[in-house]
Amino acid sequence: MVSDRLLDGRLKVRHLVLLTAIADEGTLVRAAESLHITQPVVTRALREVEDLLGVQLFERMPRGVTPTEYGRAFIERARSVLAELRAADEEVRLLQTGRLGTVTVGTHLAGSNLLLPRAIAALKAEHPRLTVVVREATPDTLQQLLLAGDLDLTVGRLSPTVPVRLEQERLHQEPIRLVARAGHPVHGGNRASSSPS
Repeated sequence: MVSDRLLDGRLKVRHLVLLTAIADEGTLVRAAESLHITQPVVTRALREVEDLLGVQLFERMPRGVTPTEYGRAFIERARSVLAELRAADEEVRLLQTGRLGTVTVGTHLAGSNLLLPRAIAALKAEHPRLTVVVREATPDTLQQLLLAGDLDLTVGRLSPTVPVRLEQERLHQEPIRLVARAGHPVHGGNRASSSPS
């Protein structure tokens, strides 16, 4: 039968911090100093974990302590748990600040050829852990996906009609050019002699 003695609430994160500090510092006194607490607090916490596990985690030596076989195994796992907690904290912080997660962008061809690739490259350079998903569709489909919450934003031509719950903003203005062969009627009169395009 698997024992949940480490999950019944008696083992605290502070115990893991204290044990790794003892292992790193080599003495209870230096561990206490590094954590800015008193040595009796460290001693009591060590005794609590050893009582909980039923094994001795450190061998007391004349000039400090050294981890036993049990101690080495437990401290290695304690370091892993603390690293995971630090990573979880960092992940939550990145999510809170919008630097981690997924941004889903809708586009139709008019918005995807120049502006969108540059914007994604700049965003990924600043926030490399952010994932950007690009979905291509027609403007009316993109509008429905926005309203349904399936897209965060769209990039494309401004629409003459936008539902009240959506806002659009001009980000870029592309020049429109006409390219035609020399002599084409579109050039009109005197312009027919212009150089080939």
